[in-house]
Formats: sequence, C-alpha cells, structure tokens
Amino acid sequence: MTVRQVFECRTAAALAAVATEITQDAGPRPADDGVGGFPMTPIMHWLYEQDGPTAGFNQSVTVRVPAGLGEQRLTDAVQSWLDHHDVLRLRMAGDGDGADRPTVGAPGSVPADSVLHRVEIAGLAADARDLALAEHGEKARLRLSPHDGAVIQLVWYDAGDATPGLLQILIHHLAVDGVSWRILLPDLRTAWEAAADGRVPAFAEVRTSFRQWAHRLNESAQEPRWEDGLGVWTSVLSDPAAAALPGVRPVDPRTDTAETVRHLTLGLPAERLEPLLTTVPAAFHANVNDVLLTGFALAVLEWRRRRGDRSAAGVLVDLEGHGREDILEGADLSATVGWFTSLYPALLAPAAVDWAELRAGGPGVGAALKAVKEQLRALPGNGVSYGMLRYLNPRTAPRLAELPAPRLGFNYLGRFAAAGGSDGGLWTMANGLPSPPRGTPGPRSRTRWRSTPSPRTCPAVRG
Repeated sequence: MTVRQVFECRTAAALAAVATEITQDAGPRPADDGVGGFPMTPIMHWLYEQDGPTAGFNQSVTVRVPAGLGEQRLTDAVQSWLDHHDVLRLRMAGDGDGADRPTVGAPGSVPADSVLHRVEIAGLAADARDLALAEHGEKARLRLSPHDGAVIQLVWYDAGDATPGLLQILIHHLAVDGVSWRILLPDLRTAWEAAADGRVPAFAEVRTSFRQWAHRLNESAQEPRWEDGLGVWTSVLSDPAAAALPGVRPVDPRTDTAETVRHLTLGLPAERLEPLLTTVPAAFHANVNDVLLTGFALAVLEWRRRRGDRSAAGVLVDLEGHGREDILEGADLSATVGWFTSLYPALLAPAAVDWAELRAGGPGVGAALKAVKEQLRALPGNGVSYGMLRYLNPRTAPRLAELPAPRLGFNYLGRFAAAGGSDGGLWTMANGLPSPPRGTPGPRSRTRWRSTPSPRTCPAVRG
C-alpha cells in the first residue's frame, strides 16, 4: 500500500481492500538514476531571482558525536553518505548560454576528505570552544560554492578519546531543506556505525531521486489542470492594501542586506507553548500552522489599526511548505534529500475580532482561526502549484511575475529532537552552542518571521 492510501483509507478494512501482495514474480523495480543534469525547480528559480551573492546560503546543524570518533572511520562514513545521497554532489554548471543548470555528479565525484575538516578542541574551556566553532564554521561557509560543486562542508571538533565531540554540517540550501535533516542525520549515524564495524551501511532505498522529481515536476507544470488555479493566485495578490506596512519604507537593496539584518528572538514558557502545538490545533481539527498564522494575522491587523490603517481586512504573507506533496503519480520521497520547499503567497483574512476580546480569549478567536484555516485549505495544491505556475509554465509565469510580492514571510520549521536520551544525545542537535554561520542571500525583499519552538528544541536549523 502507498503512503497516500494510508491517509485516505483510515480503517484496517479499507486498507485491506486496496493492499496488493508483493510477489517474487513482480521482479526488481528499475533503478532511479539520480546522476546527471535536470531543470531547476521553482524554489531554485526563486533563489536565482534574489539580488546579491548566494554562494554561502546554507542550512547548518551541529550534532554531538561519540568520543574517539576516528578520523578514518568518519571519512569512510561520510564517503558512503555522500555517495548515497545524490544531491550532496550537486553542481550548478553553466549551460553555454550564460544560464546555470543543476547537475549531479557520479558517486565518488566528491571525495569525503575534501569536505571534512578536523579541529582539535580537547581541553578547551566553553568560551574558547565556542570561539573555535564560530571561526571554523565561518571558514566552512566561505568554502561553499555550488558553481564549483562544493555544496557541503563538515567540521569535526575532536574533543579527544574520552569526551564526545561535535560535528558541524553546513549544506548549501540548494541541496537541503528542513525535512532532509530528518533523513541525513540518522543516515550519517548508520554510516559511521557500519564503518566502525567494518561493514557496508544499509541505507533506506531512494525510490525517487531529486533529479527525477525535478524533471517530472517541470513536465507536470505544463498540464492544464494546474492552470485552473491561476485565478486563485491572481486574486490572492490583487489587493495592494493587504501587502501594505504603514510607516515602513521600501526596501533599499544598497543598504538592506544580510549584514544589516537585525534579529529579535522571543521565547514562550512551556505552559503557553504546549497548547499551541497540541490541544488548540486538535480542538479545531487544524494544524500548528493554522493556529500560529491566525495569531500572526490578527497581530498585524492590530498593528496597522494602531497606526490608523483600516484599509484592509487581510494580511498578505509568503508561506513556506515542505513541498513534498503527493502530486506526481508513483513518486516516493520518503528517503530523498533535496530542497523541495514550496514558497507561495496567502491572503489571511480572519473574522473581525475586537482586540480586548482577543486578549480575553473570547469566541471570536475561534471564528478567526476557522476562517484562516479555510482560506489556507482553499489554496490549490496545498500551495505547491504557485511555484509551478510562477516559474515553470511559460503561459502563466509572466502574469504572476507582474503582481506585487508579499513583504512579510512566515515559516514554522516544526519540532526537532535535541540532545538527550540514553546515549547522551549522540548524533542529535547539540544545545547551548553559538548560532551557526549566517547564510542569507544578499538584499532582503521582505521581513521574515520565522516561528520555531524554543531554543531547547530547535537549536540549530537556519536558512
């Protein structure tokens, strides 16, 4: 049975009706060769539209690793890991016409010892260790260069044979997304344990490569079924008042760069956070995004009201989805690494709520949540169709390109396991460390609001 059938057929009887028996007569499934060139995906097109340098645009995590990791064992593990996950061998190569075209090299084309660097930290105090992480992490970021095939860098901070060390992993965003880390980190552990035992790692089979998915997505974008949603997207982007930010000047690409970005980090206590992630979504048959976006939209509307702006009942915002939607027949991305993120606009128009009632938790809050939930559900293809029409379909791309882009962005990254457990949290994200190197593209066209769990549960994902 397929993953889709599990969600659609929600009883054992229904699943039994659709399940088919796997027999020896079926024969082996043809291998999916993830090596070679492929067309850019919508999110890749979006990145290449940004002004300024993007060579260091990355996501990074720092994980705790066993004491006495062993340089050769780690090198062998990283090599098998690189050879298994095709997109870690990505290169953005020129096609002769001045345009870039992504291509994946063959296994072995990226030697592990060229991307793995060892730093001795045994005996260092915490502040000296943190300084080493910041210094060598920035050097690793500067080594990223998709045009040269360098989309990944690893820095092993060796604390000696008696103390667990740290492994910093930086991957250019072209090759990774938030979901990919849930595949990459367990696979790297699997690879190291196999190398330590002198055996070949048993990775989960990659049934649909990123390369094949990109080809099929570009083909699917030409199908008329997706154009049926064009009217929805033009309607979402048609109200300039919804995109307005009173008193906020337009972005100046000369000064509004990554180096002038400011950050505001706020935390919620567990007694406030827990209902937002569990009981509130369940009570409204909603998801966490629905709840957080409702609060966000109401806050922006109140912010506008206090500045004398009552011209819009909604808020235009860019949203990010995982992008791994079930839209291509037979595609299985459960073990596939890559940048699948979908970026799309949404017009959030919650039901009118008096701010005093909102603070008191009156019934209008529930009505606002229900309205936002339904508006999000109405977006075609769960949002993924916007990028297909905006970048992959030549008939619809010009129409969407001329419409205004949202100035606000919102992204909930989800919950990630942090260090802990019976093994001391080995091969999971480490706590209490400096933020990973910045990897934001040059000028920012929007204010980005990134909602994450507290630093204790999501300490290191960026990008």
